[in-house]
Amino acid sequence: MEPGEALSTAAQIAVALAGFAGVVVAFREGSLHQWTPIDKYRLWLLLANSATPLICCLFGILVLTVKPMPAWIWGWCSLFATLLQLPFVIMNGRNLALLKKHGCVINLARGGHLVDGELIAALDSGHLAHAYLDVFEPEPLPADNALWRHPKVTLTPHAAALTDARTAVPRIVENIERLRSGRPLLNVVDVERGY
Repeated sequence: MEPGEALSTAAQIAVALAGFAGVVVAFREGSLHQWTPIDKYRLWLLLANSATPLICCLFGILVLTVKPMPAWIWGWCSLFATLLQLPFVIMNGRNLALLKKHGCVINLARGGHLVDGELIAALDSGHLAHAYLDVFEPEPLPADNALWRHPKVTLTPHAAALTDARTAVPRIVENIERLRSGRPLLNVVDVERGY
């Protein structure tokens, strides 16, 4: 996905979350002043989760216009994104324990949503059967991370996304033509790298 397309998608999601917050307020019984503190906090989280990405998208659009791109900018953006994720860890030991025994975890959202050590503990105890992970914190996943070697973990290279037929079909056709003509295929999995 191109950076501009990613920013556009993120902005659309942020606007949708803000719209959902509006629906919650409109259809909830009683005025906002009568809500319990926890419900007010949940609404605040919903709005923060919509406003923050929208602001970050606007910043990202500005960053994409800078030519030449300063080398430090992506490191700073990665740090900022990591800090934004810290309050949103949702797959920790307590929440994993709520899953049905022998269940599976699939994380295609954000690496920061998952506490690796607590996931491994749930897998080792037998509470969870398997984990399928496409996102990590940090990325790329360090070579010494235990997730690489765990028998109950399947890793993919942050490739989960909507497939766009306009770009996918030509690549499939090209690989079929390469296979027929004996040429090397594109985008082949590198077993040595792990994906």
